[in-house]
Amino acid sequence: MSEALPDSNTSRRDARPWRRIGLKLGLALVVVLVHGLWHGLRFPPLQYDPGPLPTANEVDRLEIEAIGAYLRQEPEGIVLRAFSPEPQIVFSTGKKGWSGEVLLENIHPEIDFLHDDFLVCRPGLTSHIEINLPPHASTRLELKFPPRRTISFAVIGDGGGRGEIAWCFKRASDLNADFVLHLGDIAYNADDFASASRIWNESDIPIFTAVGNHDFHGNGEKRHRFFMENFGPLNSAFKLNDVWFLNLDTAADSFPASGGYRGDFLDDFAEKMTSDTGQLIVFSHKPLFDPRVLLGQLAPEDSHGLDRKREANWLREQLLELNAQALLCGHLHYSYDFNDHGLRTIIAGEGLGANGNSSRILMGEISAGQTPVFHWELLEMPIDAHGWGVSTPTAISWWPPQLQ
Repeated sequence: MSEALPDSNTSRRDARPWRRIGLKLGLALVVVLVHGLWHGLRFPPLQYDPGPLPTANEVDRLEIEAIGAYLRQEPEGIVLRAFSPEPQIVFSTGKKGWSGEVLLENIHPEIDFLHDDFLVCRPGLTSHIEINLPPHASTRLELKFPPRRTISFAVIGDGGGRGEIAWCFKRASDLNADFVLHLGDIAYNADDFASASRIWNESDIPIFTAVGNHDFHGNGEKRHRFFMENFGPLNSAFKLNDVWFLNLDTAADSFPASGGYRGDFLDDFAEKMTSDTGQLIVFSHKPLFDPRVLLGQLAPEDSHGLDRKREANWLREQLLELNAQALLCGHLHYSYDFNDHGLRTIIAGEGLGANGNSSRILMGEISAGQTPVFHWELLEMPIDAHGWGVSTPTAISWWPPQLQ
């Protein structure tokens, strides 16, 4: 008895829904890929590039527009955090006036406040701004850094979020630094961010922070959201004493190298520097090249610099075109000063003090019309700075030579 053959028309009809689903999925994948290439992709983990923090907000009928500061999402009260030494903020009202207090974090204690009678300012690392603004009015607050012929700053990274980094900030203050450039890697442990946010706000001097790879991702968490909420944007810039400070995000690979917010930010910054000139110091987390390869201590394939060589080459080219005086980085838990294909690169990643009595912190000085200068100071971290639930780091028996 012969078996009936399946109807070919029926088979084709049965396959059509799956083909349509496949076409839709393929089209969706293409759209996602094109969107990612246009706006930038980050890895790891694979995700769209985080956008910038908003510069304008409205809270409880008070409109806030800020340059060099951003609104933190605090459940109680209005809190702004500065990521520039001299932020500018405009407060405005609509049909109803507004009276109350705004907190402004990360401010130099000797800052000068320029404002009108609508504001009363009480300075401090967290400054208190009392506002009494009538309807349909606006008021402008400008902060000016205390006048200095020479401004001193400290540079350190990779200190975690506990006792070690608290000591680093104290040491910077004891060395008469006016502020700290932090080079990233705060959250080595799941709860480091919580303790770090308190330490950052208890420092004697303001801290301007680059995002590290441990701050960008970890255990499937999008840590960069917490970082941006509590420490600042991933890319930013400010100017003091005719010197630009450029904070660049190298926490995770960017694809394409010129894409995403960092690429747009660099384009805008380069255009700005054509009219607002000045010397340039760049601070970021990852170096573009691992100096241990030059020293013969690592094979090129084991380099711990920026992962993608094409991205590193592109960034180096951009910074050389901007005539950067130095690129300050962490990521490696040592201290180096070397020439990376024409770009002076200084690595100050000893924030954990793991090299014992040899551990150092970088100090910089800027004076108007002068080339920035750098020198090393001993970190002098006491043994009781290690801890808060973190085991004491083991001292490293060798010390890498400096590269000139």
